[in-house]
Amino acid sequence: MTSQLLDNAIFTLIAFLGRFPWHYLIEIFITSCVLRAIIGILDTPFVYWSVAIKRKVKEI
Repeated sequence: MTSQLLDNAIFTLIAFLGRFPWHYLIEIFITSCVLRAIIGILDTPFVYWSVAIKRKVKEI
């Protein structure tokens, strides 16, 4: 989680610093963190499912 926050902060600063005011940078940072968390929660079951399928195929 810490590495994702650091990665997000660095990306936001490099991509948008000087283009938007600070309050927009903070909004972009928070929105990206929330979206990463939501995507992580939603894709986790599919990752486990695909690993289970791969293990079954490997046994055959």
